[in-house]
Amino acid sequence: MRAVNQNGFSLIEVIVSLALLGIVGVGILCALGTSSGVLATTNELDTAKNIAQMQMDNVKNQPFNLSYTPADISTSYPGFSVEITVNNQIPQRDANIQKIEVTVEHGNTNLLTLAGYKTR
Repeated sequence: MRAVNQNGFSLIEVIVSLALLGIVGVGILCALGTSSGVLATTNELDTAKNIAQMQMDNVKNQPFNLSYTPADISTSYPGFSVEITVNNQIPQRDANIQKIEVTVEHGNTNLLTLAGYKTR
């Protein structure tokens, strides 16, 4: 008998190629999931940075005082909250300098604290 020349793929070749395609597909899907999580975290931190800078600018535009009220952000940035702390004793010998710290939270997570100084 003569050997017949058969063209095409055998069942084993098809199964191996499908397995390799599945492995590559799972890797791509995992990478997409990770990158979307990183993008959400980056967006949240960028928003917190913008809020903190806006609040710091707001404090610096107010008259020198012992405490400052944060600007309302509840409608523009739902879920975010701001706390402003003032240290009037930096340095202790000069009452004309205040250390201002703006802390931004989202939910119950402290995202960012921005520190700056204000003078009379």
